[in-house]
Amino acid sequence: MTKNIMLTAIIVVLLFVVGAYFFYQKQTPPYNSGQVATEATTTDKVAPTETQTTKTAHVVKELSLEKTAGGSTNVLTILSDGSVVTLENKTNQTENRIVYDDFNQQIQIEQMKKFGQLINDTSFMSMSDSDIATGESRHTLSVTVITPVGEITHKVSCYNQSCNADFNKIQDEMVNYLNRNWFVQKP
Repeated sequence: MTKNIMLTAIIVVLLFVVGAYFFYQKQTPPYNSGQVATEATTTDKVAPTETQTTKTAHVVKELSLEKTAGGSTNVLTILSDGSVVTLENKTNQTENRIVYDDFNQQIQIEQMKKFGQLINDTSFMSMSDSDIATGESRHTLSVTVITPVGEITHKVSCYNQSCNADFNKIQDEMVNYLNRNWFVQKP
């Protein structure tokens, strides 16, 4: 009688282990709270339709905008938690660094999603430098995103009017985020 109970228990445990193995093997491995950072497409062998292919926003870790002109450098960095660091460095003067981190958590979550979608919509990660010198102010935008295989950083530089419209959209949204949350009088 004890042998039958023991044999039954071993069979039940074995079935549980095999079932769990097949269940977890079919699951997609999560990363970064389940957010997807790349374009997901169907695995069917036929050409995917528009409804089978979905573009999702990049998961942004950091955005950094550097403007250099006439011996001074200004850097605006937005971190994944929504905090902002500004840096001003003028020739022969001390560096001025300010951290802005008192913000509404919900605004931060929405804004970082918006940045991720903007990076995706503008195809920033495939954008290249513009070496056309049209003005003395050089702009460099650096973005680090999180992907299933790790972090990827992409940097693009341009001069004033040679910066393309998509570059300017990202740059403008970064500046607007800072201004909306820390410099505009709230009612």
